[in-house]
Amino acid sequence: MIEAVGDNFSSRLANALGLGRWLALSHLYYRMAAAVSILISEADSSGGTMTSETTALNREIHARPLVATAESRTRDHRFYTGVALALTIGVFAGFTRTYYARTYFHGPAIPLMVQIHGAVFTAWVLLYLVQNLLAMNGGMRLHRNLGVGGNPLQRPGK
Repeated sequence: MIEAVGDNFSSRLANALGLGRWLALSHLYYRMAAAVSILISEADSSGGTMTSETTALNREIHARPLVATAESRTRDHRFYTGVALALTIGVFAGFTRTYYARTYFHGPAIPLMVQIHGAVFTAWVLLYLVQNLLAMNGGMRLHRNLGVGGNPLQRPGK
């Protein structure tokens, strides 16, 4: 079992699906890239000596146009909003007969704890979709406030 990314639900799910090693390696790569970026910026700002390779890498990083960053951010927002929309549609399509429209389909009675679980999960899925839509459309202040307000929907004890 890979524990490099912490003991949380996504880590356990990734391990169960056999993706734990990939998740740990991608997390490690991200941390290494961040550390290299910090070292480059510290060496550059402190006047320290840098090799020609480091100087070339630093110039390449800082020479990237801001337009590419804005374009990639827009692409990321569209991707994550698409994933949130697909998740929402999948949840509602998958649970319509047994939860959302149970009485219409003459389904069996649902215990109270399962009803509470379904309501909390539905609230979380809707919050996830709204959060992505807000981030995509520039409503970051409301996005952050909803994120803090949505903390009770997370796993208890976290």
